[in-house]
Amino acid sequence: RQVAVAISDEKSAASYDSLDLTPATDLAAAYAQAGRLNAGQRTLVRAIGQQPSNSASWLALWEYDFNTSFDLPAGRRALRAEFYLNPRNQANDALDRQYLKTLS
Repeated sequence: RQVAVAISDEKSAASYDSLDLTPATDLAAAYAQAGRLNAGQRTLVRAIGQQPSNSASWLALWEYDFNTSFDLPAGRRALRAEFYLNPRNQANDALDRQYLKTLS
């Protein structure tokens, strides 16, 4: 019941500011909590569609794919897009590059 309420709340929040990434990441987490991993992934893909040049949205999708849905091929595509858009991301650079090497 609480997960259903969280999903409803996050959908409402996303409608107020469709460019804010926080409701999308929260909604994806709520979907994951409900066992709806594909719905969470689709939520983040829609967020990317609204701001394809926002590296933070690609990074959020990578984190979801890597840590939640375990869709590593999709995670790899998202991470490559994030690197392309933000090649100097100091906070995640070493970890992300190490992750990419394990997939090669």
